[in-house]
This record gives sequence, structure tokens and C-alpha cells, in this order.
Amino acid sequence: MIVAAHTAAGGFLGRLINPGSGREWTLTILLAAGSHILLDFLPQIGYTFDLHLRLIDLTGAVLIMLLMIKLVDFKKPVLIAGLAAAAPDIEHLLVDHTDIMSGRIFISHWNSFERIELSWQWGFTVEAGVIVLALTGIYLIERAC
Repeated sequence: MIVAAHTAAGGFLGRLINPGSGREWTLTILLAAGSHILLDFLPQIGYTFDLHLRLIDLTGAVLIMLLMIKLVDFKKPVLIAGLAAAAPDIEHLLVDHTDIMSGRIFISHWNSFERIELSWQWGFTVEAGVIVLALTGIYLIERAC
């Protein structure tokens, strides 16, 4: 799953929970990070993880984060949950492009974790659907409040 989709899903969870107290913040961050595993189970793009595609993906994630922040009045939960959901993908950058880490920690990034990889077009359709659903959910929740 691309980072942009994880960011959108995490932002949606942040807006849905909209934490106010300490426990709610912990729950929000854990659910957002945990959503990463669930989204990695979905069929997705089978792109090779070269640095150029990662940078394009990260740029998309930043743009989605800016759009989500623009949609909501209370920005902190969306921002923090979006970052928490996307954070496990930093591992890819560290393992593949630096000497900081040599192995993967996050469960859905292990080589034994089977992914359903689709062609670029179908995988992008699934991932774009996740992004559209998350942004629509944020918009609708914000309009209802």
C-alpha cells in the first residue's frame, strides 16, 4: 500500500475518534498505526521500491495531508493519526536506502507476509479508492459537526 493511502486512512481515524484526553490519544495513535497492517492486506500496487517512486509517493502523502488539514477545523488529530498510520513505511526507506537498519520490524513488512499485488492500474484503483473513501469520510464527518 502506498504511503498516501495509509496517510489518508490514518487521518480519517483521527477525525473519527477526534481525541480530547490522554487515553483517546493513545487509542487514536495505536488504531492509526494498526490500520497500516489491515491496509497492507488489501490488494495493492506491486511497484518496485526504488527511490524515485518512494519520493513521488511521499509527495502524494504530503499533499493528501495538506488537503485533510484544510478540510477540518481541529487539525491535530488528523495530522498525528495520519503520520502514525504512515510511519511504518519509513522502515522501507531506512532498510532499503540506508545502513541504519538491516531488517524489518513491522509485521506486514516481513518477507513472509503475503501481499496481493495487482497490476499497476488495478492496484492504483484500489489504493485511490482507499484515499477517496477516507477523504470523503473526513469531509462528511466535518460537515455533520
